[in-house]
Amino acid sequence: MAFKKYKAVKDPHSTVDFGRMWGDNPDTGEKGWLGENEEIISSVWLISSSREEIPTLVEASQGNGISVDKKSTAIWLEGGTAGFSYNLTNRIETNLTRKEDATGIVVVEEK
Repeated sequence: MAFKKYKAVKDPHSTVDFGRMWGDNPDTGEKGWLGENEEIISSVWLISSSREEIPTLVEASQGNGISVDKKSTAIWLEGGTAGFSYNLTNRIETNLTRKEDATGIVVVEEK
């Protein structure tokens, strides 16, 4: 399953959460990447920018986590430079030792 790259907008002064649904979506019925009886056991987020050597969009003090049902992940982000875009990659591993990356784009704009 190939993930669609999502695009989200964030204000540079806000601290907000972003997430990734890896399991089936109960609202839409869309099939997820995880298989039956498969759960996320580790989740790491990577932030990069082609325009900033050290990205100013960073993980907030709330940190990141895996949902209680172990089917989705989240990260809290703060900062970022207005007018810049950042790649936000979620790297997971499952209880079946499968590993996968999914990347989205966060655009920082003044609101």
